[in-house]
Amino acid sequence: MLLRGMMHKALYPFLFLLVLGFNLSTAVGARGDSLRYELRKASVDSVRFSLYQQLVYTLLDSSLDAAVPFFVEWVDVALRSKTWSEAGRAEAIWGVAALQSGTLSDASTHFSRAIRYYDNAGESKGLGRAYNNLGITLRREGRFKEAFLSFLEARKQFQLADDAAGIAMVYNNLAQIYYQYEEYGQALEYFTHYLNYNRAQHKALETANAENNIGATYYELKDYSHALEHYYRSYDIFDSLDYRLGFAMASDNIGLMLRELGQLDDAVSHHQRAVQILQDSARMYQLTQALGNLCTAYRLMGETRKAVEVGHRAYALADSLDFEELRTLLLEEVALTHESLGDYRSAFARSKMCIEGLKKEIREQGREHLNTHSLNTQLLTDIINQANDKTQGSEKGVGEPPAMLSYLLWGGVLFLFGALLAGAGVWIYWRRRLMRAV
Repeated sequence: MLLRGMMHKALYPFLFLLVLGFNLSTAVGARGDSLRYELRKASVDSVRFSLYQQLVYTLLDSSLDAAVPFFVEWVDVALRSKTWSEAGRAEAIWGVAALQSGTLSDASTHFSRAIRYYDNAGESKGLGRAYNNLGITLRREGRFKEAFLSFLEARKQFQLADDAAGIAMVYNNLAQIYYQYEEYGQALEYFTHYLNYNRAQHKALETANAENNIGATYYELKDYSHALEHYYRSYDIFDSLDYRLGFAMASDNIGLMLRELGQLDDAVSHHQRAVQILQDSARMYQLTQALGNLCTAYRLMGETRKAVEVGHRAYALADSLDFEELRTLLLEEVALTHESLGDYRSAFARSKMCIEGLKKEIREQGREHLNTHSLNTQLLTDIINQANDKTQGSEKGVGEPPAMLSYLLWGGVLFLFGALLAGAGVWIYWRRRLMRAV
């Protein structure tokens, strides 16, 4: 009876969500039906355009596929009336929807069309937004040089439109490209421009993100004190906004800086705080990173057993979720941890796997040289060599002689065997001569 009662209680949240989902879908359907009815009656293009926009936004709450036919109609009506700016707006919204759904090639196509239509209309602000969104799409595709050129064009168009918010947004995106190419001085300048604009506009969340990006840039410049200062600012803003995810990531970053500055106890506390928050969220990538950072801090403190436990947990998570780059980085950390523990066989195995993972990354990404986020292959090679030296005796068996001694023993055996054969030959030769003489 108790089990049955528990099962009934467990069904209540499920039934509530089911009813809520049904009500929401019914509301979306009713709203969509109402807009479609108004659209059929509309005779003025400006009214129709407004209704198309409301309708696609309503349908996007359920799926992009449901909105696609009305995007097509919206663009078609705008093109037939040669209302270029409206066609550009429809394509731009369609592109954002495709970008959010992860269909990057479709997003690029729609943003490119939006650029063409906004150009026909001579609308600089629309061009700036379309070029900026195209740059974001190209960046996500890994096409950084093309993204950079798109952001430069977006900046030009926003400057023509005297749009300060647009210019600041583009500076942030340009800074990320410079950061990707390790041009940290230029990245710092552009991130600072973005920070100053948002601080002046009292945009707290954007200011916190800018502080975080500046901290990351100082970290790459190995200026850990300045990095820590900006990470703390980001941490305080996220805390004031009660934005738990941002707070956790800032805490993890502070832990990294404290670790670099040798404050390992405080570093562990910050990493633990990040892990505690992230494990209750759906952000598994960030959780895996935080666990890896905690593993490193434990190892540096000499808490090797804890480091192994946390490192294996992080690696298992990265492996199960196919976080390839994180998986490889964690293999490096786990190898170092096993080496610290004196487990050279495990260190050897993890290092070999790590190098293979790195080679795979380089092949897939077409990188000829490693960047600052890649692995220290010399370090891994040293681990492998040390592990080979440590495990050599155990792999050959207890009491088995070293290789050189084995060679000497076999040489001695062969020499004696040869001497015996030679002696036997001499003895037979002289015996025959003696017999002939008799």
